[in-house]
Amino acid sequence: MNEYANYVQGIILRHEGKIQESLEYFQKCHKLNPKSIDTIKQISKSFRQENSFLALAGVNILENDIPKAVEVYYAALELSPDSVDLSTSLGLLYMKMGDNQKALEHFGSALAHNPDCIKALMGTALVMQNYREYDVALSKYKIASVSLAESPCLWNNIGMCFFGKKKLIAAISCLKRANFLSPLDWKILYNLGLVHISAQQYASAFHYLTSAMNLHPNIHRVYLPLAITLTHLNDAKNAIFAFDKMSEHSPDDPLTFLNYSLFLYKQNDLTKSIDKYNKFQELVETGKNVDSNVSEIDSNVIKVATNLIKILTNEKNDDETEKEKNNREENDKQKTNEKKNPLGKIQKSNHLHNNSKEKLNDSEEIDKKN
Repeated sequence: MNEYANYVQGIILRHEGKIQESLEYFQKCHKLNPKSIDTIKQISKSFRQENSFLALAGVNILENDIPKAVEVYYAALELSPDSVDLSTSLGLLYMKMGDNQKALEHFGSALAHNPDCIKALMGTALVMQNYREYDVALSKYKIASVSLAESPCLWNNIGMCFFGKKKLIAAISCLKRANFLSPLDWKILYNLGLVHISAQQYASAFHYLTSAMNLHPNIHRVYLPLAITLTHLNDAKNAIFAFDKMSEHSPDDPLTFLNYSLFLYKQNDLTKSIDKYNKFQELVETGKNVDSNVSEIDSNVIKVATNLIKILTNEKNDDETEKEKNNREENDKQKTNEKKNPLGKIQKSNHLHNNSKEKLNDSEEIDKKN
């Protein structure tokens, strides 16, 4: 059979999706003309390629079929175990799924083959940052900064690492650089608000938090730090509004109710403060912790909660003892008044006696008339 006819038949079969059959025709062409460069190219295109797997996995992710995407990545890694792109993409997918351990394994595999892979470096740094290994994360960010010196995401993450290390001035500097590079990124503004709250610069915190809220009004997590800021700015009315909004949109966040309870205690509203604390305690016991972005309640939070319930219990007992004392005093006053005026009841009885006499007199007059 003619070489050209085999070549055209192979092209037609490939367009029809019959890859194996088209490969057979290209191999026939290669036997007829081993020196043909075009035939060799078509044969290579017929074999499985890394880009095809990446595209197929991307389609599965868009269709929200994550398990199928993971299968595609593993199938591709069996054919190309040294592929940096495949390992990095699979690591990023595991990170989105919340499986940081497997993500770290695949990032490590990618970095073993290419230590300068930016995506793998950023992914590894982010996982270590989530584990609060800030020094390790900063070392990875430092390597990545050579290629991503103008990345707002990079400077934001570096700033939050410094925030985790309680280096507030360095954190503010990095976050302001990130804000300069991307002034409309609400997450950077939100983080700046958090850092300024920790630095007790509440006016600046209010500025950044309201800016974040104006950019994205539907982001409800801003309400909690905004409520705390308003509390320190002595704006009780708007603080209550912010706490109510946060508890409305995040009813499973225990930190909201703990902060609300503290605020109400400072406002001398004991009853509502105890109610909010009970809600916090209920969420902690049931294990609900959706919106606080932490896997478990911090020990400092538990310490604050323990101190708060002690204060609330003591205040409640003091109020009850005061009420009992007031009731006793009122009863004692009534008893002393009765002792001072013993004729009060006798006068009432005499009055009743006189009324009975009048009734008798009336009855006598009626008898006389009859």
